Amino acid sequence: MRILALNPYHGGSHKAFINSWIKHSRHEWTLLTLPAHHWKWRMRHAAITLTQQISRYPNQNWDIIFCTDMLNLAEFNGLATPATQKLPKILYCHESQLIYPDKHSTERDNHYSFTNFISALTADQIWFNSNWHKNVFITTTKKWLKNMPDYQPLSELNTIQHKSITQYPGLDIDCFSQHRHPQHDKPLTILWAARWEDDKNPELFFKAIDLLIQDGIHFQLNIIGAAPKLTPPLFLQAQQKYAAFINNWGYINNRDDYLSVLHESDLVVSTADHEFFGIAVLEAVSMGCIPILPDKLAYPETLSLFYQQAPHCFYDGNASSLANALKLFSQLIYQTDQFNHYRELTKTATSQYSWDKRSIEMDNALSQLVTKHCSDKK
Repeated sequence: MRILALNPYHGGSHKAFINSWIKHSRHEWTLLTLPAHHWKWRMRHAAITLTQQISRYPNQNWDIIFCTDMLNLAEFNGLATPATQKLPKILYCHESQLIYPDKHSTERDNHYSFTNFISALTADQIWFNSNWHKNVFITTTKKWLKNMPDYQPLSELNTIQHKSITQYPGLDIDCFSQHRHPQHDKPLTILWAARWEDDKNPELFFKAIDLLIQDGIHFQLNIIGAAPKLTPPLFLQAQQKYAAFINNWGYINNRDDYLSVLHESDLVVSTADHEFFGIAVLEAVSMGCIPILPDKLAYPETLSLFYQQAPHCFYDGNASSLANALKLFSQLIYQTDQFNHYRELTKTATSQYSWDKRSIEMDNALSQLVTKHCSDKK
């Protein structure tokens, strides 16, 4: 089967997702992309630019279109050739603009939220990267649409819900061969791997670290992730304040080096206020890191095994609760059998996300939609 994939923001997790799926897929792909910067302009112009790119493939006969939420699919469909318009279309939602926290604007620009909404209306099927994302998209959008002065398109939201499913992204690392035993001659190594931005709540993490220091807990830190052009002052201060504890700091460009840092870490901590799936956390867990997570967002779903069997890996959202969870594991690291039990859970909890499994399920979903589309046309 031949797929036309459109990725208007080809960077980070968006790029890793589509490239890894194509690598493992049994289908034939044509991938058209745009660079991963100026995301607002990407959402504005991608429909025009990508239809221009498609015109360079006049003899292609695709079976289906797969695109991400950074594309205004309705605008694209209006600009596309009749042959392209007739193809079934899947919209993959990595994130949703209405749900994305915005601490710097006095009033949200709802144009981008409406782009997500009307793209979902246009698609034949909408894929969300977690059940939590799917559910919160429906409930938040419904509340938002009710603020419209008239002509509220609430019935269209029912249409969107009916054609929405969950398709988890995959993990592009070996979940079964990378694990190591804790090194009892070294203190606990704590990993924080996220974008250095407000929605990941680094301030909460550093408050918990302060509590560990106050209680005399021995630990080491790997604090990594992509930073904006101007590093937030909080991180500049933290780099100096915790210098004696830091093993690795900042963005790691080389993939093997990045995986090596995950491999040498014992715990991975999330302090996110916003997370639709949590790919960085899941990657770390698949490498053997025990997760310490807020009891919210997609985490109880994506790491449901830990939620069921190790509820103390989830904290209630404040620094004291997070610090207490970290203290517990600073003691358990010296109890080999117990610590290795948690290590084993990391394998089982993440095995379902291996690309070998996810690619088969998503490939099958593409084929089923094309078959249905052809059947409906008869």
